[in-house]
Amino acid sequence: MHESRDTESATFGALADPSRRAVLRLLSEHPELTASQIAAAFHHIGRTAVSTHLRILRQAGLVQERRQGRFRMYSLRTSPVEDAVSVLSRLVTTHRHQSYHRVEQPIRLTGR
Repeated sequence: MHESRDTESATFGALADPSRRAVLRLLSEHPELTASQIAAAFHHIGRTAVSTHLRILRQAGLVQERRQGRFRMYSLRTSPVEDAVSVLSRLVTTHRHQSYHRVEQPIRLTGR
């Protein structure tokens, strides 16, 4: 369970940045791209920043990297995104269910 939360945190942390989401959108449109191809698509972001974003995305499991000669090829991994969608979907479903079954008594928090 703890590892699952760490993975979740890494995924949502990586998705929190608009530049990283833009990189993911770009990768969703191509089977694979080199780091140079990704950097060329973003004129407002330097190559070093793109490399940092790719490292964070890779560590979060959102992109896969493979070497092809002297190039690093990047591709999108959809399973962490699907997991994030599932987490958000459960939140919405639970909230909708609870709004129909509201508790009249205040909820007591433990540990205080």
